[in-house]
Amino acid sequence: MQKTAGAVTIKRFTQKLQHPDSKTFIGKGKLEEIKGYISGKDVKIAIFDDELSGSQINNIEKILEIKP
Repeated sequence: MQKTAGAVTIKRFTQKLQHPDSKTFIGKGKLEEIKGYISGKDVKIAIFDDELSGSQINNIEKILEIKP
């Protein structure tokens, strides 16, 4: 497995959008896919390979119930 920022990568998700979603950076469907994957697993953090705004971080935390 790949190591990222001192964490061990267990899964990588990618999405191609013309423009990042202003509320969550990624699309609603992709967030639901990630939430379904991490449900029941010992996942404490999601790492994004881009800058997130404060509101995007808050919205992602609420949906995924973990820290991005």
